[in-house]
Amino acid sequence: MKANRNTFIFILTGLTLLCIPIVTSPDFSKGIHMFDVPPFQRSFLGYVLLLLYFFLNYFLFIPKFYSQRKYVIFGLVTLACFLLVTFLPNVLISVQAPQPPQVFREPGMNMREPGFHPGPQPGLIFQFGLVFILSLLLRIQHQVSELKNEKISAELSYLKAKINPHFLFNTLNSLYALALTQNKQTPNAILKLSSLMRYVVSESESKKVSLKKELTYIEDYIELQKLRFSENVEFHYEVSGEPNGYEIAPLILINYIENAFKFGLHTDKRSIIEILIHVENSRLQLKTRNRIVYKNGDVPGTEEGLQNSKNRLNLIYSGNYSLESREKDGFYLVDLNIKLDD
Repeated sequence: MKANRNTFIFILTGLTLLCIPIVTSPDFSKGIHMFDVPPFQRSFLGYVLLLLYFFLNYFLFIPKFYSQRKYVIFGLVTLACFLLVTFLPNVLISVQAPQPPQVFREPGMNMREPGFHPGPQPGLIFQFGLVFILSLLLRIQHQVSELKNEKISAELSYLKAKINPHFLFNTLNSLYALALTQNKQTPNAILKLSSLMRYVVSESESKKVSLKKELTYIEDYIELQKLRFSENVEFHYEVSGEPNGYEIAPLILINYIENAFKFGLHTDKRSIIEILIHVENSRLQLKTRNRIVYKNGDVPGTEEGLQNSKNRLNLIYSGNYSLESREKDGFYLVDLNIKLDD
């Protein structure tokens, strides 16, 4: 969006600078033949040089000198460009003035020959100042935007770095529980964990991944959790709608699914866990519902994990998501809605 806005400003600036000498020329009524008139040629050349200066200042002089705090060099370059823009057209294109009436000239009287001598064009002096300020403001705004994006990327990398070990610790706890019971499914669980960790390592650094790939990851995680199920567990998982063709930030959903298992799965108590994902019209809805068999204080690190996930949602989907979580009648409910990228 910002790149499109800058492109629009560049095009508008270019068209404006090229149109000013045309629409303000006293020879406008001559149409295309005005380009044969020396005064118009001089004026038009001045604005072409002004446009060239605008782009040189934005893309070269400001980032190379001003942003590097080389203010003296930047000032000298600006002065040189000012002299070129305001004087060069008069030097290259001379315009002869109409001959004035003959006047009596006393001997020794020094009179300048008629004609326009090289000198700055007043209109270009004012326009040069405007172009200088515009290019400087646009460049500074661009640099501020880049710094903001770098800060957001750094925050996301930090949050991902915290989420990855958080997931690993939770899964290792599950494997430990299986190993204690000498479950025959432990080797298969280790293979599942290997697949999950491969996804975490390879995809977590991506800004977006295909939704189908993210759902496959969630399904593998659920299969791993199913190894802990007992007869007391009532579980339902469903994906509806059309998830093909969409992208989503990696690992943005898993924390809420993890929590459904962490607080809703118990080997001795009756456990109810429901996970529903629906995709329709570029929107994803994740709903989880679990009977509360553990309280927050019983599971360390939960609050931090939830806060990390919410921070990522704010950074990536700001204004494009809604999240509601609450306890009701002994159940913990989560309703997350995200606007997806096609």
